[in-house]
Amino acid sequence: MIPECLGIIIIILLLVIDFLRRGKRRYAISTLPLLILPVVHVTAVFLADRTPLAFNLDALHLTMIIADAAAALLTILFLFLRKKYILSGKNKLLYFFGCSGYTLIVATILILISII
Repeated sequence: MIPECLGIIIIILLLVIDFLRRGKRRYAISTLPLLILPVVHVTAVFLADRTPLAFNLDALHLTMIIADAAAALLTILFLFLRKKYILSGKNKLLYFFGCSGYTLIVATILILISII
């Protein structure tokens, strides 16, 4: 899942750049927490391969699952904290629930891939 996570990182960075070019600085900064999950997953894969856990596949998979779940929770926490910087009430709800749903879907896929 490393190429997919790298693709997600590039797409989110392009979204941030687009928000900045259109003068929507608050939206750009509020979109940055979406980078947490794919960055943590890629980092955890590289670190897990270079630890003593790499010899025990069950511990390796458990480490990946814990890292992905913690990253998803951290992302949702930061999304909740950044929600107040979006001015429109309707946009706050759409932003928070849309980004949180996206984060939960990606985290679920990453965790299921780690289990299989």
